[in-house]
Amino acid sequence: MGAIERVVGVAAGRAGGTAQLWIFVLLFAAIWFLTVAPARRRQKQQRALLEQLRKGDGVLLSCGIFGKIVRTDGQRLTLEVARGVRIEVLRESVRQKVADGEPGEGESPADGSVPEEPAGEPPERPSRGKPKTKK
Repeated sequence: MGAIERVVGVAAGRAGGTAQLWIFVLLFAAIWFLTVAPARRRQKQQRALLEQLRKGDGVLLSCGIFGKIVRTDGQRLTLEVARGVRIEVLRESVRQKVADGEPGEGESPADGSVPEEPAGEPPERPSRGKPKTKK
């Protein structure tokens, strides 16, 4: 009976090892589908966006600058960020395409804040310390 018990024990041990292997395979697959696959998809979309950039497109750079493409030269883009102000950037610094190069006059920024208008005179600063008295 000792030999039969050993054979049954070895077979039971192999089945347990296979179950553990399947757990690791399933765990790896879950991590792959939750992290690696979406990252690759975003990379492909970004690469396609960078290849489609043309003169006249409005773009947002990764540093937050809006501009309109006025010239493309391989990996370099020349953007007009304001009337008469041009900067040269790498194509990879483009984060996304936008409808126009920059928020236009009369439009509020995308975050919903209202731009401040400059006042004619600077506001008075509160005095610090003791008030000055005349003698």
